[in-house]
Amino acid sequence: MRRRAFTLIELLVVIAIIAILAAILFPVFAKAREKARTSSCQSNMKQFGIAFLQYISDNDETWPAQIQNVDGPNIGGGQQNWYNDVLPYTKNHQVFVCPSTTGSAGTGNTTTYHANGYIITGAGVNESDIKQPANTSLVREAGNNSVHTRAYLRPMPFAIAPAPVRTTDPSSNALNFHMGGINLLYCDGHVKWIQQSRYDNPAVGGFQFNP
Repeated sequence: MRRRAFTLIELLVVIAIIAILAAILFPVFAKAREKARTSSCQSNMKQFGIAFLQYISDNDETWPAQIQNVDGPNIGGGQQNWYNDVLPYTKNHQVFVCPSTTGSAGTGNTTTYHANGYIITGAGVNESDIKQPANTSLVREAGNNSVHTRAYLRPMPFAIAPAPVRTTDPSSNALNFHMGGINLLYCDGHVKWIQQSRYDNPAVGGFQFNP
């Protein structure tokens, strides 16, 4: 008996079905993967959030000091900066790099996060000066696959209006890093994802400092 081969029409139908299924499933897989990366990023931020709290506990309840965007994060070199101050408590460079970053992160001394220049100042802010730690963001993501070899402050403390101020940095590039939003670390140590539209709204998002 002769075996009946697939016709061209049948092959095209099968290919079309596979293409349709792929178009449906690939975005689902991509979303699930990014959701996992978002959670991993939050875990990283929680780790160095704990490190910040350990640092201030060991340093007279004072947050790390940093004058401006400084060269580094270089171990044992450059000016004092927040990255070097909390690194001894994390003992891990990798927590400072978001897993969603596709830029060149290197093996160490790099970060994909910005610290709040209202809190990380040249003088060093006392923990008691922050009246609403659960509503005051300490670290945000840099976004746009930005990998830094400097300890950046956004906004920078020498270029801001007198407190109390709640603001986003006008030069922010923290745009839609995780499914239309970014992760924020707050001064009480908790981390949450926030939509970009809320982050851009001075009434609800961004950096807040209420002395």
